[in-house]
Amino acid sequence: MRKMDAASEKRLIEAVSYLKKISKDALMARLYQKILFLLELKYYQQHSRPFIGINFKSYKFGPFSLDVAKALDDPKPNSEYSNEVKEKIDEILKEYNLNRFDQKTMGKSFKKMIDYIHSLVFYNLTPFDCDFNFDNYSFEDLFERINSKLDGKKLEDEKYKFALINQKAKEYECLFQI
Repeated sequence: MRKMDAASEKRLIEAVSYLKKISKDALMARLYQKILFLLELKYYQQHSRPFIGINFKSYKFGPFSLDVAKALDDPKPNSEYSNEVKEKIDEILKEYNLNRFDQKTMGKSFKKMIDYIHSLVFYNLTPFDCDFNFDNYSFEDLFERINSKLDGKKLEDEKYKFALINQKAKEYECLFQI
């Protein structure tokens, strides 16, 4: 896992602080993770580099960043945000219809986000607890989606079951080696 530089940390704190402010601190913690992951991915698609430089890992319930979790726990929020941070976050919120911060709206937006993330081929190719590094994938693979009628939750459950089966199989590998 790469260490975030000072500029990335500053931008991350701006992003988290801006989300806290506009949601009046009502945004679910898991939505911060998904919004910032989608922001990084979308920016990478447009500019071939991440916007902030957040480290994300593949976890059962979608991408997770310890950097984001730490920023959420930061007791001194930043009251100044660059226009670029506001614009990029507002684009993601608009794209996923997160215009109010009540439980119903946040739930619908979360489902839409997680369904999209779980449909991405590269997301499903990344083993659990491994870092997402967009540079490791071909550019086309980053945005290719699985064409399935399964929702994101079902795809994620299947990926998790497959990982557990592989883990269990590794325990028995030594019995079959010649």
